[in-house]
Amino acid sequence: MTVNDKAIDLGRAVTETDAYKNLQKVQAAMIEDGEAQKLVQDFQKLRNSYDRMQSMGHELEEKHLEKLKELHDKMMENRLVKQYEEARSEFDQLLADVNAKINEGMGKNQGGNSCDSGSCGSGGCSC
Repeated sequence: MTVNDKAIDLGRAVTETDAYKNLQKVQAAMIEDGEAQKLVQDFQKLRNSYDRMQSMGHELEEKHLEKLKELHDKMMENRLVKQYEEARSEFDQLLADVNAKINEGMGKNQGGNSCDSGSCGSGGCSC
């Protein structure tokens, strides 16, 4: 069995987890809810607009941050959006745990790198 075959099996195993199934269920419900969709789209549009401003060298003012926080808070008041964010967080944690196990299998320590304490900071690794 090749590494790619094992990766496919891993992907299939991930789709059998409660975290994945819950995320899919909540995401489908959110897509069907027009109010939830509008809240998310409005927030994403504003955030993308601010990202573009920053990429062009403009500094965000306090009023921009307040508006973004206001939209985020309003979005998170929606039951489906909140459930989606919680499900997404749970799924992201699952993927982080899987990645940690892959690193463990590669002989990397839990800190995510393979540097020993004597070599860190000496330029011998990326620590």
